Amino acid sequence: MASSGPSALKDPRKFVIGWFTCKPGMRDAFLVLVERYIAECMAEEGCEFFELNPSIQDPEMVTLAECFSSEEAHRDHLQTEVFRNFWRDLQPFCIGGRFLHIFPDRVEEDQPVFDT
Repeated sequence: MASSGPSALKDPRKFVIGWFTCKPGMRDAFLVLVERYIAECMAEEGCEFFELNPSIQDPEMVTLAECFSSEEAHRDHLQTEVFRNFWRDLQPFCIGGRFLHIFPDRVEEDQPVFDT
């Protein structure tokens, strides 16, 4: 069972839940692009899990779930060449996204818009 209450705030992990909106007809190509990226992320120190799954209800939506051991580990991930290349390479496939960054003491939302 998950912790709740004040002791849960001691868990330093950072979670990200997100939704990529793909351009019409581009979701399958996007999923091929992310296969290598997921494997590279999972090999990073501090990455506890990283999953992308196509929506069963929306043919253009992909759901993201990731967890890093700490906010610092996620920040380090965002500075990697792997991440920068992925963010550049996904531009032709995606319209936008919505991401919830879940910290021990707060939740922040990010809604990037990609080049179209």
